[in-house]
Amino acid sequence: MRRAEGVINGDVPGSPGCATLGRQVSEAVMVVQLCADATVGKLARWLRLLGYDVLEVTGSQDEVAYVARSQGRMLISRNHRLAHRPGLRVILVEPTDLARQVALVIRKVGRLPPGTPPRCMRCNEALVQLNPEQAQHRLPSYLLRTQTRFRLCPKCGRIYWRGTHWQAIEDRVARILASLSEDVRTP
Repeated sequence: MRRAEGVINGDVPGSPGCATLGRQVSEAVMVVQLCADATVGKLARWLRLLGYDVLEVTGSQDEVAYVARSQGRMLISRNHRLAHRPGLRVILVEPTDLARQVALVIRKVGRLPPGTPPRCMRCNEALVQLNPEQAQHRLPSYLLRTQTRFRLCPKCGRIYWRGTHWQAIEDRVARILASLSEDVRTP
């Protein structure tokens, strides 16, 4: 059993014994489906922004464990008691810094294939492209004058665009991904 900043009660996805986790998107790529408890809600939203399938479950530890097991999802949590329950594959999130949390999860489950769309930060559905004409009756006119690219959540109807905060988000994601590359180069 591994612990500190690692997988507990299981192996890293893609290794022997872990073939049933996630969904296969091609012969060579296995995408892990994740389940997040309330202790890592902000982390779950950032992982969705990157395209990871992260179902957020708010409820008792029994409910969280049941959902993770029944849907074959790997659990991400800061809760040590929940992480040590039998029959769960868990990434115990020890770091308190969001960037380190995101990097930890990506190191454990792997990067997503290029072109993976972001997911709705609210309901976890994969976002689809929405052209400005389709958005014109649903958004303020100033947004339509300043933005040309929109994404829609087909489940909850929320619309996303690259607002003024987007550059800061891209910079933070770039630093996180660069730290992953540095980890690989470090002996």
